[in-house]
Order: sequence, then C-alpha cells, then structure tokens
Amino acid sequence: MKKAASAAALVLTAVLIGTGTFSGCGARAAATSSSAAETGAASTDSSAVQELPAKASASADSTDKTSSVSAGSAGTETISSASAEPSSEKIKESSTQIPNPWTETSSLEEAAAGSGVDFTPPIDAALSCYDGLTLQTYRYMDGTVEADYTNGSDTLIIRKSTDTEGQALSGDYSEYSSTWEYSMKGLLVTCRGDGSRMNEATFSVDSYHYAVSCDTGEEGKGITENDLTSLLMGMS
Repeated sequence: MKKAASAAALVLTAVLIGTGTFSGCGARAAATSSSAAETGAASTDSSAVQELPAKASASADSTDKTSSVSAGSAGTETISSASAEPSSEKIKESSTQIPNPWTETSSLEEAAAGSGVDFTPPIDAALSCYDGLTLQTYRYMDGTVEADYTNGSDTLIIRKSTDTEGQALSGDYSEYSSTWEYSMKGLLVTCRGDGSRMNEATFSVDSYHYAVSCDTGEEGKGITENDLTSLLMGMS
C-alpha cells in the first residue's frame, strides 16, 4: 500500500513538473528572490547615494578648507615676498655705484681736448707756495679740466670750467671758520679758510670759472693771498 502511494506521488510530481506548476513556482520564487535582491541592492544603492552627497560635501568642505589654507599660505608668502622686496631693492641700490665722471691722463693736450676747455697750468715759479710741489696728474670731464699737484704731504688742485662754478666746482664742502673776499687787480676772489690762509679760492673771468683748493679740510694749512696772487698770475 505504501509502495503504491509512493509510486502515485512520483507520478503526480512528474505530472506537475510536466505542466509547469513547479516550474512556475520556482520562477516565482526566483523572481521573488531576484526582486528581494534588487530591492536590497536598490536600498543599498539608495543608502550609498544618500551617503555620497554627505561624503562629497565633507570632501568639498575639506577641499575648500585645504584651498583656503593653501590660499592663506600663498597670501602669507606673497606678503612675505612683498616685504622682502624693498630690502632687496635697498641692497641693490646700496651696491650700485655711480660711475666716476673723471678721466685721468698725463697729457695736457688730451685733458684740454677731452674737456673742451683751454687750460694753461701755473708755471713752476708760481708753485713756490709749497716746497717741492710737482704735477701729479691731469683729470678732465666734459666742460671741466683739473691739474693735481703734491709734495707728498700738501696738495694743490686747480680746476677750470665753462659750466660749473663756486663750491660746486671746487668740490670742497668742508666747514671753515672764515669766508672772505679780496680783490686781485680788480678780480674779486672768494676765499674760505682760517681768515689768513685759504683752503679754497673761487673766481670767474669772462666765461670761465676757476677753483683753487689747498689741503682741503685742513684749516690753517692753506696758502696766503700773496701766494694765490702769484699762482694765478702764472696760469690762464
């Protein structure tokens, strides 16, 4: 009896399979499982999507903060760089030297031609104001010629110019206790020194300007008015 029931059950099972009843149940089960999986996946995706903006926002905030820090750092560097520039410019300015406008030569002809100023230096007899005074060199620039004399301890500089006069021509900005004028055969000479000996004498003749400097800055070591008269009479 039991064997007949089992055989009947097998037959029924085969019939159900053949009609697709189990197959449909399996398909529905599979579909249900698939649907559940998709629902779970969608739910997971939805959660991921919901989490994504938060993460993206956090990332954006982090990026913004990083950018802000970077910008702040860059700003600090810019300020630091800007503050360093004047110092750099000052260093550059302090290291830049003005070219020497003078040209030195042992030739009077070159000095006269280079300056465009005709010049006859004092004759030797006119240099008796200092013992052993000899010509050291000539110097010139456009519009001005110079003769330098020395005996090793004293100096005498004579300049003649067509466009510079007075203290600007002598270049002696030392302070002296006395400034006075004296007339040399109708020529007015401005002197500076201790009142009896002059360290600087300036005057003009026609369109030419002259400056005589003696031991510049050493008050009391200059020359007398008679020495200057003798000196100037021997030059042109």
